[in-house]
Amino acid sequence: MRVLRCLTRRSRRRAAGEDWTAALSDRLLMASRAAFFAAQNASKSYFEKQNWAVIGDVLNPAKPASTVVATLQNDGKTVHLINPRDKTGQCFASVSEVKHPIDVVDLCINHVEGLKQVEQMAALGIGKVFIQPGAESADILQLCKEKEIEVFQGCVMVELGAPH
Repeated sequence: MRVLRCLTRRSRRRAAGEDWTAALSDRLLMASRAAFFAAQNASKSYFEKQNWAVIGDVLNPAKPASTVVATLQNDGKTVHLINPRDKTGQCFASVSEVKHPIDVVDLCINHVEGLKQVEQMAALGIGKVFIQPGAESADILQLCKEKEIEVFQGCVMVELGAPH
């Protein structure tokens, strides 16, 4: 039925001299814009939060996690460094070791370790996770859905307009 209505509209537009491809392009453009602004509004709620934890190789300047930390700090955020493999003593090993408030956790680590950290987030009542590209997995997304943890998938540097 839907296809029939669409074809009927197309034939009416053709008869009226309208370019139905232009109309379709306009609809797609409007839908894309709506999705873009919805994503901007979603990320804005994250960046209104002050206390962040970044999980990954946060002390290695060659790794993206280090750039994420610097970008958030430059934006005035309090950033707790978490690296389960850290041997320097400068980082927490897990989310549960941080004794300060955490509003948002940024995952910049492999999905296996990320899943462990999200499990701890749920137990601690941390309700927002920002998942960097490459850190996502179906298991992490499913756990977040089950535990009602709000998810944003994207890049901190892109969202804040920082060089990357």
